[in-house]
Amino acid sequence: MLTVETSGIKGITSFTTYDSGELKECKLKDYNLISTKYGDFVPQYGNPGVRTKQLNILSFHKNGKIKSIYLEQQTEISTPIGIFPAELVTFFENGSINSLFPLNGQISGFWSEEEEGALAQKYDFTFPFGNFSVKIIGLRFYLDGKVRSLILWPTERITIDTPAGKILIRAGFKLFEDGSIESVEPAAPVNVETPIGSINAYDTNAVGIDADKNSLGFDINGRLTSLATFDIIMAKKAMVKRKSSSQS
Repeated sequence: MLTVETSGIKGITSFTTYDSGELKECKLKDYNLISTKYGDFVPQYGNPGVRTKQLNILSFHKNGKIKSIYLEQQTEISTPIGIFPAELVTFFENGSINSLFPLNGQISGFWSEEEEGALAQKYDFTFPFGNFSVKIIGLRFYLDGKVRSLILWPTERITIDTPAGKILIRAGFKLFEDGSIESVEPAAPVNVETPIGSINAYDTNAVGIDADKNSLGFDINGRLTSLATFDIIMAKKAMVKRKSSSQS
């Protein structure tokens, strides 16, 4: 079932639908121009190169609104924190930007992470907890346009102020909607005071491809809520001594 939003799409070569029949995802072979509140975008339709991911080019929410666009070429997008180029952009159902990714190449035997990284640019950021220039994988936003999370390029490290002190981080960070830090991924073990004592916060298994879930977490007031560690923590059951009573 094509909706008003999807009926004008040309050159669909393959597609999937929701159970109720609405168009969910598709690939294209023809030029299309998709209008959004951020401008007009051209979804990928040309011959794939060594970097090109063999993915569905367009995806839609069930109501027919655009959910994601894999772009034909890197295109600049104006966001509440500045202008960024994107090869992949996603949207909320109301049309607001959900996330953007400056690069979206396929890492494979034909195209390495080093080659992709050579294409990555550094961008300047200013936050209450730090200013830095860094390569990023992507940015995620809240519905109102405020930054939700920043995903660092795998080789990048930045130092920022957190509720646990100044920390060198990798992978990225997630923010509450008021801009305070919700979680970070330490780049090296950092000693953190917890209700059960001092613990080294560091996750040796952190994947680092999505900064929405990190090893060191805080509540909106800056109190520690979670951490991952390589320390061995031993819990001992408290022994309760009972007085013996004698009967006369």
